[in-house]
Amino acid sequence: TNVTIDIGDTRTMEINVFPSNADKSVTWSSTDNTVAYVHGDNMLEAFGKGTATVTATTPNGLHASCEVTVIHIEPTSVSLPAEISLIEGKYTSLKAELLPAGATSHLTWKSADEEIAEVTTSGGVIAVSPGTTTVTVKTSNGLTAACKVIVKENPGPPKSISLPEGMSLIYGFYTTLVPEFTPADADATCTWS
Repeated sequence: TNVTIDIGDTRTMEINVFPSNADKSVTWSSTDNTVAYVHGDNMLEAFGKGTATVTATTPNGLHASCEVTVIHIEPTSVSLPAEISLIEGKYTSLKAELLPAGATSHLTWKSADEEIAEVTTSGGVIAVSPGTTTVTVKTSNGLTAACKVIVKENPGPPKSISLPEGMSLIYGFYTTLVPEFTPADADATCTWS
């Protein structure tokens, strides 16, 4: 069998023995450990571009091999949303889009002003205080993209809440009630009764 895998990825190697109740324990070897290696838990790990053959050997000397081709598709572009808006104290996640399809890269995230918004190593944005800043992502091959982050002041709890005074429904149908808060962007959740 043949396996194609990207650098840094892992895959469980399935062991089939006959008869089915025979000892499934095997010892793994690789023709090039710098390309691919199988751990004792049958987990294949890809380390570098190239081709290697991994072999499973049973305690009584039977063996089976698999050719592993490790590839890596470098991104040619990276993009982020042009702009996001958050209320201070809130959190959202930015997702970097890499092209072409299947491209992978280690990503480095940075906020131009962490007193306004912080960004985690996985692209999570935390709104710290009102203002505007820029979050930038950089790929391992030097491509960059930026997103404008606007943090608005938290308006606090709502001063009022309202619902429609009444409504008509046909039996068997339903509708969704949407409460209106004042101010409209108040930080609020509802408990229904």
